[in-house]
Amino acid sequence: MIWYIYIISIFYCLWRMTEGYTKSFGKNNPIGPTPGLETLFILCFAPVLAAVDITLTWVKKIKEYKED
Repeated sequence: MIWYIYIISIFYCLWRMTEGYTKSFGKNNPIGPTPGLETLFILCFAPVLAAVDITLTWVKKIKEYKED
């Protein structure tokens, strides 16, 4: 069970990282960054990163909801 959470967290963090790189550098940028260190960091701390990202996103959505 723990391994499933770990693997899902890795995929979620890698997806968010590539989404951020695409937004920053464009889709067809031939040079682009090489996210080697970020990927190693994600492999080690994926569950923590995913939990923090989901919590911060949830807080941001609640704040937007209260402002509207």
